[in-house]
Amino acid sequence: MTPFSPPGRATAALLTLLMSAGIAHASLVPLSTEDLARSAPLVVRGTVEETRSRFTPDGSLIVTFSAVRVEETYRGSHPRRRLVVETEGGEVGDVGLVVTDAAVLKEGDRVVLFLAPGRSATGRSVYRVVGEAQGAYRVGDDGVARKDGFHVEGDPSIVDFEIPLADLARRAREAR
Repeated sequence: MTPFSPPGRATAALLTLLMSAGIAHASLVPLSTEDLARSAPLVVRGTVEETRSRFTPDGSLIVTFSAVRVEETYRGSHPRRRLVVETEGGEVGDVGLVVTDAAVLKEGDRVVLFLAPGRSATGRSVYRVVGEAQGAYRVGDDGVARKDGFHVEGDPSIVDFEIPLADLARRAREAR
């Protein structure tokens, strides 16, 4: 017996097909680092230790829960060294869902995340990325934070697609 109904799986499969065919596309309003920081009660640097994707209880959506080990907090506070981030999309068995412009976190990624607290569909306390993919940076071995995988509507020059980690940390801390 499976906990997910066939209509839920069919819906997820249809969404995957539509997204991969390029039929659905979302554009984001461009956000500066300061815009993200003002909207995010918590900004952290850490490492994605584990990811797990599941169908929502009603079977209509796939979400991924990522466990992130917090190494430094740039804004706000979090009582634990590990937090859970929920993002839309992922793979469950042979069904996958790609959500345009959503943050994608992978095990082993070194990241800077702009986060807000929330509740998952199951009532679990989680964090969500502020600004969709704009609020998730990958940190390279060269000390530069980069983000991609989204399209902005309007002037993209205010978005820091690539920024030295020290500058990103300073701007996140100082944003008013």
